[in-house]
Amino acid sequence: MAERYDLPQRLAPWVPPIITELVVAIALIALAIGVRLAIEQSFQDVVPFVLIYPAIAAATLLAGLRCGAIVLIGCQLLTWYFVLPVKHSFRFAQDGNVISLLLATNAELLVLWLVSSYRKSAQANAEFEKQRAQLARENADRLKIFVAELHHRTRNIIAVVRSLSDNTLERSDSIEDFAAKFRLRLAALARAQGLLSHLAEDDRVAFDQLLSTEMAAYAGTGDDGARVAFEGPPGVRLQSSAVQTLALAIHELATNAVKYGALAQPRAHLSVCWRVEPAAGEGSRLHVDWRESGVVMPEGTGAAFPSGYGRELIERVLPYQLGAQTTYELGRDGVRCTIALLAGKPATSIGADEGVKQRAAEAAL
Repeated sequence: MAERYDLPQRLAPWVPPIITELVVAIALIALAIGVRLAIEQSFQDVVPFVLIYPAIAAATLLAGLRCGAIVLIGCQLLTWYFVLPVKHSFRFAQDGNVISLLLATNAELLVLWLVSSYRKSAQANAEFEKQRAQLARENADRLKIFVAELHHRTRNIIAVVRSLSDNTLERSDSIEDFAAKFRLRLAALARAQGLLSHLAEDDRVAFDQLLSTEMAAYAGTGDDGARVAFEGPPGVRLQSSAVQTLALAIHELATNAVKYGALAQPRAHLSVCWRVEPAAGEGSRLHVDWRESGVVMPEGTGAAFPSGYGRELIERVLPYQLGAQTTYELGRDGVRCTIALLAGKPATSIGADEGVKQRAAEAAL
C-alpha cells in the first residue's frame, strides 16, 4: 500500500508529521556522524562523506523529501565541523576541502532527487494497485448482482413463456390459431426484453419508448397518423419489473384494436394519454388512458377479448404483480382501459452501484 512509503502518514493519527520527520532526521544524522567518527578512530583514510549517502536515502525513503533535505544539511554541517580539517571549526585547512565539500553536496543532492523520484513512483504504483484491487472487488460484487439478476430473469422469462403458452393453448381453437397467437405474444415479450437488455446500468425503460415499440409492430394497419394520437410527458421511467407485463397488456389492447377496434375501421380513432401524479409516500404513479372511439362493434365479435387472456392480464395480472389499479370497459364505440401503476425513480436519484442493486431487487418482485 502507499502508506508503507510514508512513515509520517502512518503515524499521523498519533504524532504530527513534522515531528516524525524531525525525529527520523535527527536519528539518522546522529547515526551517520556517530558511526563515521567511530570508524575514524581505527581507519584514517575513510572518505569523509561516505555514510551521508545512505542516511539521506533512508530518510527520504522513510519520511519524504523534506526529511531527506534535513539529513543532507545536518550531515554536511556536522561533517564539516567534526571531520574536515580544521576540526571543531567551520574553517578549511586547504582549498581541496572546499572542493570536496561542494562535490559531495552535489552528489548528495543527486541521491536525494533519485530516491525522492523512486519514492513518488513507488507511491503512485502502490496507489494504482490499491485502486485496481478496489475496482476488482467492486466488479466482483457487481458481477454477483448481475449473475443473480440473470438467474432470476431467466427463471422469470421461462415462467412467463410457460404461462403464455398455457393460456394461449387454453383459448385457442386449433393448433394454427395457437401458433399465430403465441408467436405474436412471444414477439411482444421479445421486444420488451430487447428494451431491457439495451439499458445503461442506472437507466430505465420509458413508457413512451415502450408504447412506441409495441405500436410500431402494427404500422401499416391504416392511416395511423390521423387515427392514432399519443399524448403525455416523454421519458416517464418504468420499474424494470413492470416492463414485460405492461408490454403484454399493450400488445393485447393493440391486437384487439387491429381485429375489432380502432385500427380495424377507417372511421375509428385511438387515443393513448398518460400523466404522472405524486403517489402516497415516495415515488409517483403513472396513469395511462387507452380510449377508442367511433368503433362499430358487430354483435358477438368483442366477446372473445373481454373474457379472454387480454382482459385477464389487465384486470387480474397487473394488479396482482404490479399493484396496479386497472379498469376495462367495452362500450358501443370501442374499448376504454385505464392503468395506474408506480413509476420508476428519476435517473438523478440513482447512483451507478445503487442502480444495479435496485434493478436486481426489482427483478425479484
